[in-house]
Amino acid sequence: MQRRIIVTGGPGAGKTALLAALAARGHVHVPETARAIIRDRKSRGLSPRPEPEIYTTDSERDQSFAESVRVHDTLCAWYRRCGYALVAVAPGSVDERCEQVLRHVDL
Repeated sequence: MQRRIIVTGGPGAGKTALLAALAARGHVHVPETARAIIRDRKSRGLSPRPEPEIYTTDSERDQSFAESVRVHDTLCAWYRRCGYALVAVAPGSVDERCEQVLRHVDL
């Protein structure tokens, strides 16, 4: 049986790096799209987000840390309401986080 997992979290949580590490180890994945959407919006002269007053931390990630935490909490609440079991990945290097994910899903 093929297992599917969702990698989620607020901006700056390390999702892109984790997905790249899993892909480098040969695991099939769907790339995250948030940064591509932000690049596309900016290339068309649009704000990266609907709220242009958000503090910009880099050219693509425009949320403050507090906003990132709020997004994370909102995502977690939504996934729980939908019946998903969430597993927090402890802070660490990309390789350490990748290993945590793989141990959890027994890959």
